[in-house]
Amino acid sequence: MQSEALIPLSLASPTSVIILAGDSRQLGPIVRSSLAQSYGLDISLLDYCASGDTCPSDSASDADATTSTSTSSCQVCRLNVSYRPHPSLMGLFSNLFYNSTLVAGAEL
Repeated sequence: MQSEALIPLSLASPTSVIILAGDSRQLGPIVRSSLAQSYGLDISLLDYCASGDTCPSDSASDADATTSTSTSSCQVCRLNVSYRPHPSLMGLFSNLFYNSTLVAGAEL
């Protein structure tokens, strides 16, 4: 987990809305220390929040633009359509990293 991100989060009030955005499958944390890894510091804050009991990870496969899961304390939303890469590259990324859930939105 990226511990430096916890500092501003500790200043949030109970009514604060916190948004974490990103894709840890593209560039995850690099931790070389085995001691830091043993404390879970090799997991991104976004992945940590999305995989907890209060924040279920999104495992649904849907052709819509987004899929989401939510509880009273957390909502996880993942975009399923990507418009930037070439469709053949998108298929490769989708199969390798996203369990074939990404859809190419770009047309040639």
